[in-house]
Amino acid sequence: MKNKCLPILIPFFVTTAFCQNQTPLKSNEIVIGKNLVDNSDITGKEYIFPNHIYKTNFDTITNLLTVQLRDIKGNRYQNKGKIVQVNTNCDSILWSREIKYRNTKIQHFNGI
Repeated sequence: MKNKCLPILIPFFVTTAFCQNQTPLKSNEIVIGKNLVDNSDITGKEYIFPNHIYKTNFDTITNLLTVQLRDIKGNRYQNKGKIVQVNTNCDSILWSREIKYRNTKIQHFNGI
């Protein structure tokens, strides 16, 4: 009985493991400069996040942007925040996680 169910269950587990819930991210195309040679606009992409951006890390190999968002009260950072992983190819959020900065240590390894 175990051997007959195994081929049926393996594709289910494999597809579930590789699927990621991608939430769309609000972005705008903006003009960031002017090309003086041919007088054309140089455009860039602006991402809009709900909180203050505390730190960022961009992995050029995978085109993934890791953003640390942090709450602000007055002019001081608060203990609460969020880490967001953005796929810049699709303009979507791959995952996000609430964190408390006082209790959490964050290490980032490029390409992993």
